[in-house]
Amino acid sequence: MHAEPHPLLRTGGRRGVLGGLEGRHSAPARLRAAGRRPGDGRGHQGGGPGRAQRDRAVAVVLAELRQAGGYRRGMAARLACEHGGSERSWQRAMAEARTLYEREQAVAGG
Repeated sequence: MHAEPHPLLRTGGRRGVLGGLEGRHSAPARLRAAGRRPGDGRGHQGGGPGRAQRDRAVAVVLAELRQAGGYRRGMAARLACEHGGSERSWQRAMAEARTLYEREQAVAGG
């Protein structure tokens, strides 16, 4: 006897259809249907240089923000040229440092 497929796994005879929804398959829905949690099961393996390098970059950016009196357009690009690394990495550090800087200013100002 043939068992009825799970509703989330039913393709309706067409490829690329998941549970009657057209388009891309939803990986989290497939994982939940299989009883698994999202993630590759490898933890932080191969996750890049780590948090220490980001913390150093945030400290550099925070010092720049304090010296300049706040954010100025093009700071991340200038820091990338001066200190090396990609501009996008410095933009991430800038976003984190700006949050810290704005908190400092809020505490100091009021």
